[in-house]
Amino acid sequence: MQAMRDCNEMCDISIISKEGISYPAHRLILAASSPVFKAMVTQDFKELVTKEIRMPDIDAVMLSTILDFIYTGQLKMTNENALDLFIFADRMELQALFTSCAKYIESHIDAQNCLGIQRIAERYNQTSLDKYAGSYLLRNFQKFADTEDFLELTTQELLTFLWKDELNIEREEYLIEYVFRRLNINRKHDSRNSRI
Repeated sequence: MQAMRDCNEMCDISIISKEGISYPAHRLILAASSPVFKAMVTQDFKELVTKEIRMPDIDAVMLSTILDFIYTGQLKMTNENALDLFIFADRMELQALFTSCAKYIESHIDAQNCLGIQRIAERYNQTSLDKYAGSYLLRNFQKFADTEDFLELTTQELLTFLWKDELNIEREEYLIEYVFRRLNINRKHDSRNSRI
């Protein structure tokens, strides 16, 4: 089917990126890949009449990656596109892509991105990824405390982490250091805002 798509053979719909680049596709393949695509190409939506699916927020490179995955099952995922693919897969209910993205994200978690990943997993109701990211953060709390994300924690988030039994730190004194460092950041931020 990918070879047929590459030659525009028997393609009956186009998907258009935000740059206006048109990618030929087969309605049957799109419908089989996603209930959202299925509704677009089989029900009384404008896409059925126009034979075009416009993706005004998806760039050409990402759209090409997504279509290649739909047609071949092969995915060119990188640290740069994983979260965007994850969000798109959720929005379009592309379960196979969503699962691949979640696995990739989980295998590339580190102290720099664990909080962001946990927040995204929570927002998209991905319990296992949420738990994994939270567990990673607690196991690697000292590394996490040296990141920018640590400084952006709300007081409630910090307290929640500090009260967890799974919190892994070398010495208890580090807890006091973390709390004071966080309080100093809040104090500087509050004093800057009061001057404005």
